[in-house]
Order: sequence, then C-alpha cells, then structure tokens
Amino acid sequence: MKDAFDRLKFQINEKIKKCEKLFDEKDKIINPSTGREIHKKKVLEKNIGQLLNELSSDLDKLGLELKAQKKKKKKYKNLRTKEEILNLLKKKLQLFQNKYDNIEINEEEAENNDNELQKLEKYLEQRQNNKNNYVDRELYDEEKEKMNEWDYKVKKQDENLDVVHQGVKSLKYELEMAGEGIDSIQKKFKKTHKKMDKSHKKVTTQTQRIKDLTNKIRSGDKLCCDIILIFILLGLIGVLVAIIRQKYQ
Repeated sequence: MKDAFDRLKFQINEKIKKCEKLFDEKDKIINPSTGREIHKKKVLEKNIGQLLNELSSDLDKLGLELKAQKKKKKKYKNLRTKEEILNLLKKKLQLFQNKYDNIEINEEEAENNDNELQKLEKYLEQRQNNKNNYVDRELYDEEKEKMNEWDYKVKKQDENLDVVHQGVKSLKYELEMAGEGIDSIQKKFKKTHKKMDKSHKKVTTQTQRIKDLTNKIRSGDKLCCDIILIFILLGLIGVLVAIIRQKYQ
C-alpha cells in the first residue's frame, strides 16, 4: 500500500472495528452484580479509553498526511474524497467519545455516518483500481453545492455536539460540587448532634444536682424549725416557772 493516507486509514479502520467490538462487550454488562463482572467492565472501559486516545492521535497524523498531499496535487489524486473521509472519521471518533462519556447519541446519525464512510471508501477504492483514470474530473456545480452543504451540516453538528459535551461536563461538575456540599452538611450535622447530646447530658446532670441540693435544703429547714420550736417551748416553760415562783413566794 504505497499511499501513506490509505495505510493510515486502514489502521484506523481496524482500530474502529476493535473499538466497536469492545463497546458491544461493554453493553452486554448492563448491571454488573459480581466482582468479576465489575472488574471486566472496568477493564473494557480502560481499553476503550486507550483506544480512543490512539484513534485521536492517528487522525491527527492522517490530517497532516492529507495536508502534505495537498501540496503535491499532481502526485496525489482524490484529495477531496480523502478530505471527506477524514471528516467522517473524525465524526465517528466524536460519536465514540460521546458514547464513552455516556452522552446520548443519535443512532440514525451514527448509521448515516457509517454508510457515507463506506460509500466514499468504496468510491476511492474503485478510483484507485481504475488504472485508466489518472485525473479527477471537474466537479459539477450541483455536486459542489451538495458537498459544501454537507460540510456545513457536519460543521454545525460538530459545534452542537461540542456545546452538548461542554454542558454535560458543566452539569457533572455542578453535581460533584453539590455532592461535596451535602457531605459537608452531613458532617456538620453529625458534629452538632454530638454537641447537642453533650449539652443535654450536662443539663440533665445539673438539673439532678439542683434537685438533690433542694431536697437537702428542704430537709435542713425542717430540722431548723424543730430546733426553733424546742427553744420556744423551753422559753415558755421558763416563763411559766418564773410566774409560778413569784406567785407562791
């Protein structure tokens, strides 16, 4: 395979197939209940993430190769078709990334992307196999218009997906912050609850002490009253004795 663009595209297609296979295996594990299933799902997610990073790097290389070929238009053909294939591959990677980030994707859009990609690759393969056709024909105005319209739609879809992606990230951050706030409130509530328990115990203890002291004071008052009454009685007896002595003297 002499064309470096085709060689890179072939490697990317193989990784896309592998990525689709990993996604299918991951989708089969809906609600992991055992430790083995949980471990397998995490391994699949890790492998998918690594594969998406590799695809992103490969697409950057593919873009650089196409840019280099555009500078040598006489040597390389089908540049417009290659550019469309590159855009569709980027779109495919974005769909994979959205699926990996649990962002809902349009299945019809994904299917259309695959169909368009297959058509362009088939067309490119036919053009390469046709040895008598060395020069790309000039595109008709209608074809140019359709292709420009397609590029515009792809660009708009990419922009909308970027907005959605940023919105999901922002929402995820806000949910994480809310979760941290709830955890902080729960911790403060636990501390306050402990302090309330301690205060309640102190109040109960002090109340009991006051009650005991009051009982002691009350018992002491009764004793004092008894002593005073005894002294008064003795005093009365003394007065009575003095009166009797004066009367009989």
